[in-house]
Amino acid sequence: MKNFLQNLLIFLALCLCGLIAFQWVRETALRQQRQKLTDTLHEKLEAIQKLEADVRLYKAEIQRLDATNNLLNAEVQSNRLEISTLTNNLQKVTAETENNQKQIVIYKDALKQANDNIEFEKEQLRKQGEELQRLAASHNLLVSNLSLTSKTISELANKWSAMNDSLQRATPAAQREMAVTNRNAMASDFNGFVSNWNAMLQTLQRSSTNAPASN
Repeated sequence: MKNFLQNLLIFLALCLCGLIAFQWVRETALRQQRQKLTDTLHEKLEAIQKLEADVRLYKAEIQRLDATNNLLNAEVQSNRLEISTLTNNLQKVTAETENNQKQIVIYKDALKQANDNIEFEKEQLRKQGEELQRLAASHNLLVSNLSLTSKTISELANKWSAMNDSLQRATPAAQREMAVTNRNAMASDFNGFVSNWNAMLQTLQRSSTNAPASN
């Protein structure tokens, strides 16, 4: 009986040792798994923070690009309004030129009729004819310059519209550079147009002030 109890005690001790060893192995595996999960969670949190920072950066960049795009659209609308105004002025000048050309015909007829009367009237009407020829040349120059200006305005409008369309189709990353490039190109085109317009006005002014010499 005593041996049985000793053997039972030894058996129970061995079982307890086995249970302790099993529990230790199990706890070790659980700690390793917990550490692995902790590391994974930390990495994912860092990745989430990085993604959130990227999202904030992208949102700020998108807002800036939207502001730039709105500014360019406002400039395009302003330029279109100015082009419309210039076009209306061109139509008015064209109508005035047509009226002036009709007046030239009337004046030439009057000059021909007066030339058949007296020599004095012939001399006076000849001077009027020279003045009218100068006026006709001035208006022909005006029509030519305005036709060229209208063509230039149309080309600028088409070019700027194409630039705006390209900007709208571009990716957000490329729109910033395109916006700066387009704005500089539009400013250069507009300055060139203004320079040509001023040169045309000066030419017309010189043409209108260069009267023929008196006999």
